[in-house]
Amino acid sequence: MSQTEDTYQPPTRGELTGKAIRQAIVRIEQGRPKVIKPGRKLSIQSVAEEAGVSRATIHNNHPGLAERIRESGNKAARTQRDEKISSSKS
Repeated sequence: MSQTEDTYQPPTRGELTGKAIRQAIVRIEQGRPKVIKPGRKLSIQSVAEEAGVSRATIHNNHPGLAERIRESGNKAARTQRDEKISSSKS
């Protein structure tokens, strides 16, 4: 038997929470959330509701995911702003 087979460790609670948050982000980005209303923008609040965790959990325990959410939200806002500007110039 190999070493990895002998030392299997089930995922920690934090790892499971991180996975739930990542899955919530993907579902919201794809427009197919299970908990929140479809069409809601990607935000820490919407991801927290979708994942079944608190906003504080995302901020305090998963800062990398919080940053990913903020960047995605900012990108969407910039895209919307740029579309508005280009349509007003036409």
